[in-house]
Amino acid sequence: ELFTKLLAPPAPGMAARFAADIFRRHPQPWQPALLLAILGKAPATDTELIYAVRLALKTHALDADVATLQQWAAANANAAAQVADLALAVPTPDAAHFLLAHLKSAKANEPRLGDYARQVALQLPAAEFASFGSLLKPLEAAPAAARLLAAEGLALIAARKGRTLPDDVAAWMRRELFAQLDGKAAESVRAANALKPLNLPEKAAALRRRAQSANAPEAARAAALRALAPDSPETEAAAIAVLTSTTLPAVRRAAAELLGTANASAEARAALAGAFATAPADLALTLAIALAKSDAGAADLLDLATVGRVRPALLKHRYVVTALEKRPAALRERIAALAQSLPPEDARLDAVIAQRLGAAGSNRPDAARGAPLFAQHCAACHRFRDTGGNLGPSLDGIGSRPLPRLVEDILDPSRNIDPTFRLTTVMLKNGETKSGMNQRDEGDSISLTDPATAQTSSLAKSDIATTAISPVSPMPAAFETVLSEKDFFDLLEFLRSPVK
Repeated sequence: ELFTKLLAPPAPGMAARFAADIFRRHPQPWQPALLLAILGKAPATDTELIYAVRLALKTHALDADVATLQQWAAANANAAAQVADLALAVPTPDAAHFLLAHLKSAKANEPRLGDYARQVALQLPAAEFASFGSLLKPLEAAPAAARLLAAEGLALIAARKGRTLPDDVAAWMRRELFAQLDGKAAESVRAANALKPLNLPEKAAALRRRAQSANAPEAARAAALRALAPDSPETEAAAIAVLTSTTLPAVRRAAAELLGTANASAEARAALAGAFATAPADLALTLAIALAKSDAGAADLLDLATVGRVRPALLKHRYVVTALEKRPAALRERIAALAQSLPPEDARLDAVIAQRLGAAGSNRPDAARGAPLFAQHCAACHRFRDTGGNLGPSLDGIGSRPLPRLVEDILDPSRNIDPTFRLTTVMLKNGETKSGMNQRDEGDSISLTDPATAQTSSLAKSDIATTAISPVSPMPAAFETVLSEKDFFDLLEFLRSPVK
């Protein structure tokens, strides 16, 4: 009774925030009705209040069964939509059941239909997954963006060990992902990323065709290449064909990354070495890293630098140095002798960062031009405003970061790596290797999260021979050359611009 009177409209925003914090820390069954009433009347500009209320509601929803969620949704006309949005943040089967029922009565133009369907796919228990088939009809009438979100969620489930989707659901997912693979740049990238971990016999040919299509968007071709299995002759042939072509540098970089392995064939190494002749600076760095990953390739790289076909400065780049550390001592000594008089890479990057910061005041950036640049260069790995992948950190909220730190993070991504996104490679005693991010110690085991599938696996410490944490970021340090100064500041303006 006290809180009902205190929070009666027009309740002060500060009082409502205090109440929401109390309700979060001391949940009681009567509180959600009040919280939903506050949320329904909260001004859109009071983001602190909205956040506090949603956080309190999430605490309640984590323990709520489907009947309770439906009771909350029946409170008023807006409550159903509020509870559905809340269920997106609640990873429980009951939240999935609520959304499943909500979607059955939703219209095809429901703004978050794809998000809801994706959450149902991720949280619905395996034994009940056949019920997802009831959503296929409303999804067919939904916009392409909603269908893609749902297909991405299904792909994450299909990639999990021991999970098999119902035939009708699996067929719909495959059809949607292959259709979107041939779509616009951002959608094509996401479809390729979703296809990558799936064991589908027909995907290799579709990905190779997309990667080699001269008319496809640059980002889509690069993503299709990266989604190919790296250990097949067909993949190597496709990557060599792209690398030795005159196509855009981003696509050739993806091909070089695919060819640069510890077991690179003579044909792959020859293609990497030959590509230096027509390579801009950013591609040349990728080629050098790729060659440095094998003993024979590192020897080829040294020969190229000795005769002047490769800038010796590349041998001192942090990423190249890291790859060369695993090569034989005699080879490392020859490389060190060739590069000893060159300045360290950190000093060079400091100068580049200082130059960009000095130029910031004289630029007139255009956020509208920055949006397609994000789709082309960033969306494959980073999510921003409900668009993009999950291989790297979300960029939502990046606008609050100081400009010097933001410029530094883009131009030298290994300087301040988020620990969650450091790549850990584990060698098991049986010779098998496992890689993942967000390494966590869990007593007698460690857990790693696969960046492509978001699936977490647990490895017994007794089975592990060695563990290596990468000192460099998976993000390429290539944006000083990939983006012109104008493009660089337009991209920053887009990332820092307020939501409209």
